[in-house]
Amino acid sequence: LATAEIFYQLGMVNNARRNAFEALNAVPDYQKSAPIFKLLAEIALVNERYELARKYLTALSHTVFYKQWALERLAQFDDYGTMILMDEYAQKRLERYKGAEDYIFDFNQADVSLKQLMLEYTGNITALNYLLAWYLLNQNLDGFVADCPFEAFTSAVPKAWQEAFLLKERLYGNAQEELPPFIDNTIAARLENFARDFDANVSMKEMQQRYGDTYWFYYFFKNRN
Repeated sequence: LATAEIFYQLGMVNNARRNAFEALNAVPDYQKSAPIFKLLAEIALVNERYELARKYLTALSHTVFYKQWALERLAQFDDYGTMILMDEYAQKRLERYKGAEDYIFDFNQADVSLKQLMLEYTGNITALNYLLAWYLLNQNLDGFVADCPFEAFTSAVPKAWQEAFLLKERLYGNAQEELPPFIDNTIAARLENFARDFDANVSMKEMQQRYGDTYWFYYFFKNRN
């Protein structure tokens, strides 16, 4: 169910539906799950399958925790059985994968599907965040720096993203005398300390104590025991 929710938020609604059905079939006593019905109703609304959505919503309208939620959506249906589309589903329809199918998703090459989602709708911020996280987890600094919209930020760039940018610049010998405006001077100074200690072969235990909260520690030590 957690995986289905992630696929739904990304816009891969067919994958979300498949995982939701698998979760529904995994209920030990063969009962129906209200949270899964809720997700299936939302998927049906995004896919414009209104009669199917109405069935799920009607069932949910008889539950304790989802009654009000379901009744609010049932009230949006017009006399013709279509829905006066709520903003959240209109947005998800924009973000939805536009290809014939979205069932193929290789977790080892998640960037391919995530890039396709962004290509089809550049406003899919959820897909962008997952793509950048995938780059960082897989130590792909080139891809991260190429696709991260640093200059578009109107508030502080996340700490780990600044650390990844600085590390890439240093590893590739592109360090600049003047830091970009989105880089915090304190983080840049800390990288110098990290590099000095790393070159001095400070023990992993000490490095973790000093820099365990940084992306640099993850990058250099994640595969060590």
